[in-house]
Amino acid sequence: MKPFFLQKTSVWLLAIAGGFLGHPGGAVAGLLYSQPWDGSNTAYLSQNDTTTGSSGLGNFATAYDNFRLASPGVVNSVTWAGQYLTPGSDVISAFTLSFYNDSAGLPGGLISSDVISGNAGESILGVNAGITTYSYSADISGNPFSSAAATPYWLSIVPDLANTTQWGWSAGTGGDGSSYQIFFGAGNSQPNDLAFALSGTSRATATPEPGSLTLLGLGLASMGMLGWIKKRKTNNVAA
Repeated sequence: MKPFFLQKTSVWLLAIAGGFLGHPGGAVAGLLYSQPWDGSNTAYLSQNDTTTGSSGLGNFATAYDNFRLASPGVVNSVTWAGQYLTPGSDVISAFTLSFYNDSAGLPGGLISSDVISGNAGESILGVNAGITTYSYSADISGNPFSSAAATPYWLSIVPDLANTTQWGWSAGTGGDGSSYQIFFGAGNSQPNDLAFALSGTSRATATPEPGSLTLLGLGLASMGMLGWIKKRKTNNVAA
């Protein structure tokens, strides 16, 4: 039987080796995808008209943009930018964020949807030529979106807002240079990215740091030494 010290040391070294060899990758929390606001006053109408009575238009305009994550990930928060195309006194009562499959380069089947009550923390992002662009954010961790790697998906963002005030999703940069909009049932590609970012947990394969690799090497070398000590002890007993 091994001395108590060697037993404990063996267990500790096996735990180190297992930690490195048994788990080559880990979950990393942070920014998964970003198309920041491009600083312009370009925005695309996207709105569910909540006006009561016969003048209410309902969800008459929806803007979409596509994205791909480099690694598998789980999206649990979304930020975006928008502008009031027709300013008014009405306020946003909710936002609906929806994720879709890709269908031949267009938004396909709905995967998941979240309704965010209120105006999603509306705050001023910037002012250009007298027009204010606002930033928004939403926590969707209660109904997170799981994304496969290098797979195209689409996101739509639609506020609930009376039509006397009209809202548009601001143009962004960093994507494929295009987006999509359905306006009164007619769908058209648009020549701009839209401004949004996705955060959450990535399941990317982690590369051990040099110091960690050194520790692993020392651990394996020590395990080899313990094996040599045990073998020598056995031989001495046999002799």
